[in-house]
Amino acid sequence: MKIKHIAIKNFRGIKELDWKVTGDFICFIGAGDSTKSTILDAIECALTPRWNYVFEDTDFFSLDVTQSICINVTIGQLPDVLVSEMKYGLFLRGWNPQSSMHDEPEDGDELVITISLQVAKDLEPKWLVVNNRLQDEKKLSSTDRAMIGVSRLGSYSSRHLSWASGSVLSTMTGEEIKLNEIMAETVRKIRNEISVHSLEEIAKVVDQAKKLGESFGVIAKNEIKAHLDIKKLSVKESGVSLHDGNVPLRLSGSGTQRLMGLALQMGLQGKGGISLIDEIEYGLEPHRIFQVLSLLRSKTDTKGQIFLTTHSPCVLQELNVDNLKIVFSSNGVTTIKDITDDSDGNFQKLMRNNPFAFLAKRVVVCEGKTEIGLLRGLDKYWQSKGEMGIWSYGVVTVHGGGDSSFEMAKRFHKLKYQVAWWGDSDLQTTDKKKKELKDLGITVIDWDNSANTEDRLFADIPWQGVVELVKHAVELYSEQSIGNQVKGMYPNISIITTEWSDSPAIRNAIGKVAHKKAWYKDITRGEVVGDIVSRYLNDITNTDLGIKISIIRKWIEPDEHCEASS
Repeated sequence: MKIKHIAIKNFRGIKELDWKVTGDFICFIGAGDSTKSTILDAIECALTPRWNYVFEDTDFFSLDVTQSICINVTIGQLPDVLVSEMKYGLFLRGWNPQSSMHDEPEDGDELVITISLQVAKDLEPKWLVVNNRLQDEKKLSSTDRAMIGVSRLGSYSSRHLSWASGSVLSTMTGEEIKLNEIMAETVRKIRNEISVHSLEEIAKVVDQAKKLGESFGVIAKNEIKAHLDIKKLSVKESGVSLHDGNVPLRLSGSGTQRLMGLALQMGLQGKGGISLIDEIEYGLEPHRIFQVLSLLRSKTDTKGQIFLTTHSPCVLQELNVDNLKIVFSSNGVTTIKDITDDSDGNFQKLMRNNPFAFLAKRVVVCEGKTEIGLLRGLDKYWQSKGEMGIWSYGVVTVHGGGDSSFEMAKRFHKLKYQVAWWGDSDLQTTDKKKKELKDLGITVIDWDNSANTEDRLFADIPWQGVVELVKHAVELYSEQSIGNQVKGMYPNISIITTEWSDSPAIRNAIGKVAHKKAWYKDITRGEVVGDIVSRYLNDITNTDLGIKISIIRKWIEPDEHCEASS
């Protein structure tokens, strides 16, 4: 069985979600609080074999219990037992992913049933099979839900190492054995075979209790004894678990428990189960993550279906883009974005090279490494002043690779990320490309008068800052090298940098040479530049450099997106 469609209303952080499921191995990604895990929770609630699932007011969107929870999960590839008229055959619907759901199946449709979990303010869950062409609805028993074979693996895996209700082992076993009956009979035998009363200290206390009771008029019909209380001796199916020798596996390290839980999920896939795995990377080293992902994907070729979440760049680098579903949430409306067009492989390359960006809320595409370093240096300054850093706002910087940065910005925008582009203006040929970005709603930050970043730095920063920037270059290369490079453009200058004095001509020469010779074309070097510039922010507020830094800062802050600037 496989999930074809999911619709969620008023469940936790989701006011509304309507999603056509595509694929059998699905990885939800997105920024924090995008409701990725809530989607897994919803699937689990709708398909759980548990009959005593407890709901609370906090499970309602915005705690509004007047708006009922409704989770509809449409299932295809059904076994014959579920589609018989004695079961849910009269409620069959038709599913066509290219069009829509048909309450009356049409030619070419896949036969499906829609399971509806409904919870009103009385907090009593109802599991139903529904079809809009019928006025009636039919209850879905926990036994029939168990046939679907859904299993959830969260951060803690120990539960799945026993035959507890709803565990993977229990699902794999099915109804072939009646563990509850076996365990109950075992308890009865223990009760009959173990004589607690024979223990001397116990017998003394029992004799005292008997006499005290008689003094209050309590007369036993037979004889007061100490015996095992079956009710208190609650050994159930969960008491049967996997052991390593005599040691329960639940006492192993978290990584071992996790791996065993994932291994059991694989076994479930072979039976056509639906696996829900939250934060698959939990407790696993990168090499183990790669191995697990490879094995899990191999099990979804025919019967199984896997839904997982991740916050790990390692996971993204290993997956294909068609495995990814990007989750966004805005005002309670959750949307899921597929990467549907990757015929040229550029999305795959983008993900492999920039996995952190796919886990962010917003992306700053920097034309070069200088801009990345500059922003990192400025960010350290902002944090030192008690302001939130760019990472705290869910913003990630990526290296655009020069001219290719324009296409990169477009691709992130196409995936519904909020995007800013920051780079040079030294090439007139880029004006058209920048206009294309602005027309898409992408914030463009560049320098006036076709300047490059180095031009802007040396033109706008106070002279003492220029001295510090030159000193940084000297430390990287040498006094003689830097002096000779600038003297080549400004012949009257000394090759000794400490003898230079402020003038527009020398500032221009230094900027041109710094750009041409790539003094700061490195993230680490650019970070030092950002640190130097940050010391003079109050001195450059009215310069192009200061204005553009202010624009990028305002864009970084949430819900304060600046207009594109040129």
